[in-house]
Amino acid sequence: GAGAEDLTMQINFFGVGKLAIQQVEIRECVEYRAARILGFLALFAVVDFLLVLLFFPKLCPFSRVMRFAVLGVILIAFLSSLTFFMDYLMRHGNDLEFHLNRIVSLAQALKDGQFPQRLETGMLNGYGYLNPLFYGEIFFLLPAGLLLLSVPVQTAYQIYGVTVNFVTAFLAFWVFHKIVGDWKKALMGTALYTLSVSRLICLTVRGAVGEYSAMVFFPLIIYGFYKIYTDPDSKKQTLADCVPIIIGLSGILQSHMLSCEMAAIFIILLVVIFWKK
Repeated sequence: GAGAEDLTMQINFFGVGKLAIQQVEIRECVEYRAARILGFLALFAVVDFLLVLLFFPKLCPFSRVMRFAVLGVILIAFLSSLTFFMDYLMRHGNDLEFHLNRIVSLAQALKDGQFPQRLETGMLNGYGYLNPLFYGEIFFLLPAGLLLLSVPVQTAYQIYGVTVNFVTAFLAFWVFHKIVGDWKKALMGTALYTLSVSRLICLTVRGAVGEYSAMVFFPLIIYGFYKIYTDPDSKKQTLADCVPIIIGLSGILQSHMLSCEMAAIFIILLVVIFWKK
């Protein structure tokens, strides 16, 4: 996507040991052609969706009110993703470098045919690390797959962050709308949740990828328990009634184990408080 004239290579040598550069090779990564095609298709799909939403209401499956709501959710998700549209990564905390290493390691494992990955052999200068035993990695398949298409790791991470923000915003709106039944109140709840200070700190200052990935699923858990406890006592609970809780807890387990423990504490408190139901 960039010409060779703007290419710069900078080497920092700190005077420890010996530095010898024997060869520099510049070649095309053919896989990047597929990545660019996918990128253009995604861009066209987004533009088409917005055109239909704004200018072709007859083709849009949403009502007029819901079109405004969808635009509001898109704006909220966009605002929460502003830092991912820059040409650099904000790196104030210690977590980001760790998670970028996870993405690179997972991509290398997939390239080597190791799936699922059980040992990150590329981390810690080749000593390896058993990180997959502590952190689920199913959602990292997106940036790792982009990395295999020769997308730079920074860009792959930015795409992942934007995707998480949009999924968070739309899921939160769906849950709040189901609970309150008013799109304006649901939109306000979506803004408060998606743009909350704690979540934005995880996105920017701390680079806590696992934690803000788990935040996608908190609203689903809330809605699942809300529905069960507000249903009439005579209603028999089915598997379908438990699907939001199942998806929510499974998502947290695949994202951030500490968030799972915190959710478990509040679930136990909820069950104790409403023990009569």
